[in-house]
Amino acid sequence: MDVYGAYLGEFGVPIGFVSGEDIAVGQALDALPWAKSVIVDKQKNTYTSGEKSIKYLSDGRKRLRETAAAAVLDAHDMKPLVISGPLHFRVIFRDRNLADKYNTWNFDQTGKVIEWDANNMIEGFEKFNKITFFPKRIYPVRKPMLFLMRCYFRVKNSYFVPKPNREGAVTLF
Repeated sequence: MDVYGAYLGEFGVPIGFVSGEDIAVGQALDALPWAKSVIVDKQKNTYTSGEKSIKYLSDGRKRLRETAAAAVLDAHDMKPLVISGPLHFRVIFRDRNLADKYNTWNFDQTGKVIEWDANNMIEGFEKFNKITFFPKRIYPVRKPMLFLMRCYFRVKNSYFVPKPNREGAVTLF
């Protein structure tokens, strides 16, 4: 949450709503105490009990909608998260093989740890994306690729939207 919140904060955009498991929400609220939140239980057994599961999902969606709406109404009380630089980033992978696989940019690496410095969060986030999403061979075509993906999903979501199921949610398969 710190990375994404501070990245948007560099543009003056506050984060006003977060949801997820309790640990993730707790971490988010440490960095973004003004944010509204909803804790979502993602344990498999929560979703496998028939009518009880449907009620849980329906109630959860209602809580998400209501809390997100409240966050929009309280947006004037929220502030962007800004972390002043210079910044030091450190990513620890499960093992060295994964670190080697993702470090196509030859950032500083010691074993399973990759590190880099940045003057601000925008620069640091760009480097983070290079490690996680854009290997060196893909990077030059990332903008047209992202544009084409956006076009594809706009068409898909405009003309090929599945019908809602009995709890009001879209069934994807």
